[in-house]
Amino acid sequence: MSTNTPTATGTGAPIAAGGGEQAERVPWLRGVAWPLARRTAIALWRHLLTLYVLTRLGLVWAAFCAATGLADTHTRVDRDSAKTTTRVRHVPRLDRIDAGPHGATLRVKLRPGQDLRTYTALAPALRHTARCQAASAVEIEDQPGYLQLRLLRRDPLHRVIDVPREIAPGVLVIGLTETGEPWLIDLTAVPHSVVSGATGSGKSAIQAAILAALAPTDAALILWDLKFGLEAEPWRPRATAIAAKPEQVAASCTKLLDLAERRAEGFRRLQVGSFEEAAAAGVQLRRVVVVCDEIAELTLADEQAINELLRVVQLVRALGIHVILAGQRFGSDLGKKITAVRARSAAECVRA
Repeated sequence: MSTNTPTATGTGAPIAAGGGEQAERVPWLRGVAWPLARRTAIALWRHLLTLYVLTRLGLVWAAFCAATGLADTHTRVDRDSAKTTTRVRHVPRLDRIDAGPHGATLRVKLRPGQDLRTYTALAPALRHTARCQAASAVEIEDQPGYLQLRLLRRDPLHRVIDVPREIAPGVLVIGLTETGEPWLIDLTAVPHSVVSGATGSGKSAIQAAILAALAPTDAALILWDLKFGLEAEPWRPRATAIAAKPEQVAASCTKLLDLAERRAEGFRRLQVGSFEEAAAAGVQLRRVVVVCDEIAELTLADEQAINELLRVVQLVRALGIHVILAGQRFGSDLGKKITAVRARSAAECVRA
């Protein structure tokens, strides 16, 4: 038995190592490769369906223009056979076609006497002709004489398959817009944001999408949940810190200002002026994202906390520290300080 033991151990080690490599490969296939392949296949199929809709619209475009008065019709009767032939002339030209997974845009050249109201009135007829979800016409800036037709082939929010994720440093995809375009949160372009809306409008869902996109990254997540900490509790394993009371928020603001001061000192030594310039110089720092739920409770409960928050949103914009505030209202009835906070945070206001 003693002679067989080393042999069994020796032959078992490579098997265990191979099993470990396979075990590492399987999560990667399930977590990265398969979702990517699935998204690509679905997007390709949706593009093909959009091309089918555009092809069908192109075949009936002249007939549609003739039936709706967008083009001229000329009827001719043959004297010998008494047959009637109708020719369609001066059909508005379509060009600059841009097809996407959920719809397409087309530029149309207006004929004399036509304007936006002409095509807006015909949008329902165009919707049925193209057999799409919705159709609309919009003006094109700096291009008089042209309009853009927007066709929404399907409702992009009917079934959302993409999960919130970071697609570039500081750029988050948290969902889709009503036209099927990615809903982006760019922390570099807009360091602080405001999420406002009535009860049940989706503020918590937007915050959850932002946190889900940041969870796989190395960003430090600080949650200020002034609704008894209930919304923040599921994120406790990932959160760096959670504050559920106004005095805890004030203490958290003090820590953020201390961090900002240390980073500013390091930036001065590097002779850079922002978080992005420091990253370009080879200094990798963690982003700090603060998500505050129900800002009104903070303004009503603790004036010191709102003063510290005002200092935070004023001083940390270029230091990789971001504040996302959510609340039902941000009016002056909550005080002058909240108006100042909103003015420095609402460069991109998301109304849920």
